[in-house]
Amino acid sequence: MELRILLTNECQLRCQFCHLEGMSKHEKPRFISPKTAVNVFRHMKQLCGSSVTLSGGEPLLHPNFTQICESLAQEGARITLLTNGLLLGAYTKLLPHISEIHASLPSAIEANYVELTGGNLDSWFCQLRSLCEARSSTRLKINSTLLDGINDSEKEIRYLLNVSRDFSATLKIIRYFDPRTKRSARLVRLTDILKSMRYMPVTEEERLNVWLNTTLPTVEIAEVTCSFARRSRNPSLTCSKYRDLLITPDEKVVWCPWHILGWSLGYFVELIKQYSQTGIPAESFHWPSCPDYDKERKVAEVGRNENIYVARSR
Repeated sequence: MELRILLTNECQLRCQFCHLEGMSKHEKPRFISPKTAVNVFRHMKQLCGSSVTLSGGEPLLHPNFTQICESLAQEGARITLLTNGLLLGAYTKLLPHISEIHASLPSAIEANYVELTGGNLDSWFCQLRSLCEARSSTRLKINSTLLDGINDSEKEIRYLLNVSRDFSATLKIIRYFDPRTKRSARLVRLTDILKSMRYMPVTEEERLNVWLNTTLPTVEIAEVTCSFARRSRNPSLTCSKYRDLLITPDEKVVWCPWHILGWSLGYFVELIKQYSQTGIPAESFHWPSCPDYDKERKVAEVGRNENIYVARSR
């Protein structure tokens, strides 16, 4: 289980594919308090381990991001930052506290980037260069969400592969399943493209070594669906093992990312405290009965269907 703290629902972009981690796009800007963020991690460590993902919205828009990041690091957190990348240059001093950065880049072509996000591609590249000049051990992953017929062409993919190599980053190609059109990005000739750029498949046994070697240009390919997509897809294709626990800026507990439990954070933390006193291993945790949860349990188990294939250069 992964703990994801949504620092804010605010973002300066308007990405076509963004689901705001299940939050409403019409809410007023909200920011989680630094004290709450740290307390959540402290109480959830037994259940979720030392890893925590900071997301949003755009987490770097939080006015107290530096304080939150430093405080979590003092608590022993292994921090992953999910960001659109447009503010990274201002936070390079925090890199020693951040284990991994996932920067979103849906297109390396200016016109498509503007269409998909409303942002400035030159600014993204400028920020990433500042980050790479300062980074040492922090891993960088570029997340590229591809939509059918918009940014899934061979030209797009080749550009993204070159960008990831230039920044010594892992490229994660995310095939977005659009519940409105009921189609995923096509990724025509992807295998041929990878082969032509000297990439080769990595076996299951080799994945750990590839992950440990941060110098290898790496590509991950994933398909992401949602609970709405399940209505038109084979239920056996959905996966319930990727279960994220999201804490929203207004201190609610949310399942990844479409099912809201309706529990306050305070109530949930008390459950965790009581459970920890039983001495039962955290991985055996069973959620207590909740009418809303039981009623929507099938939806809660969907989350996303993710099949990841990793490739590396020769």
